[in-house]
Amino acid sequence: MDLVTVITPVSLSAANPTMQTSPVAVDPLTDEIKVRIQLPTTLVPLAWTASAAMRVTLVLKIDGVEHIAQGQVSGGVRTRSLVDANYVLVYRPTVQMVNGATRRIGETSRTSITAFVRLERVRGTIATNLLSALTTESAAPMRESHNSAAYDADSSAEEINGDGIVSVTHTPAGTDNLAAFAHGARLEDSGLTGQNGTMTYDGVAMTELWDIEVSASYQAAGYVKAGTPTGAKTVTYTTGTGPDYKTIIVVTATGVHQTTPNGTAVTATGTTGTPTVTVADFGPNDLIIDGIMFRGTGALGAAGANQTEQARQDQGNWKCAASTKLGSVGSGVMTWAITGGFNWILGAFAFKAAAVAGITAKSYITRQAVNRAATY
Repeated sequence: MDLVTVITPVSLSAANPTMQTSPVAVDPLTDEIKVRIQLPTTLVPLAWTASAAMRVTLVLKIDGVEHIAQGQVSGGVRTRSLVDANYVLVYRPTVQMVNGATRRIGETSRTSITAFVRLERVRGTIATNLLSALTTESAAPMRESHNSAAYDADSSAEEINGDGIVSVTHTPAGTDNLAAFAHGARLEDSGLTGQNGTMTYDGVAMTELWDIEVSASYQAAGYVKAGTPTGAKTVTYTTGTGPDYKTIIVVTATGVHQTTPNGTAVTATGTTGTPTVTVADFGPNDLIIDGIMFRGTGALGAAGANQTEQARQDQGNWKCAASTKLGSVGSGVMTWAITGGFNWILGAFAFKAAAVAGITAKSYITRQAVNRAATY
């Protein structure tokens, strides 16, 4: 669904610091919101200097509560080779597991669900064009439910040509012993190093489990936090510079030990082959989770045996995803299929189950997947 129907001029200044598109009623099954904004080029320089910056926010408003993805972009003529002359922000709103079935956050609406774009002047004077803003819709994907450490909800966002910070609203479905995993990945075509950055959840720093740089251009990191607050909260990924591509994926789990929420993390990198890591530190009631970054002309295919893909951002040659596997399966091997190659980074660990009497390593398939003959 188009949030704007024609190319819309944008002019922001100290006297006119904010512009917002009209709220549009959208489908409760909205699975993505995407905006494209024109950047200065040699052919079309625009009145937008490198020192001027604008904050861009995608908003899904549900019963008066704003769920957002937010980034920031500066002007100046673009000379990078890997991306075109657009700023792009992509938001995949939260998917939740509720009573053994998944739902999109829009399905929680009781009175209204709308979407819009908010543009705010950070500094300087900005003159550009809002090229497009639209939503897509699909039914919530199938997920496996589990009665110990278990998948709870996921959200993700991606930014192209931004200034080095992206935020996303995440809303857990459960309340029992929550913990969060955040996967942050970045590509910088100009070859700046050591810029992977930090991750915060509701303003509180998350614990970094891995931070890997396979070249001057490609980095990825994994973060964890126990005691995740309930309700719609902002998760923010900050890097030292403005990478060409940047992705944030957030997955929460319930039934997680609050003092020792994670086992030992393992990582691997490569340029070809099958991305694979083996988690050794897990038990039958734990939930193994991974995050992968893949940069290449090929495709990032399916997650491996007994893994359930929980989130994905895929923008051409830049792809990131996360998956989970039940500890009761008995294998800590986490893999992804790829075709072609360039660089990939894969990290994984286990959410450790809370010590609750009577918990057994049993799971079931959600009612959305009753046609699948599978039992664990």
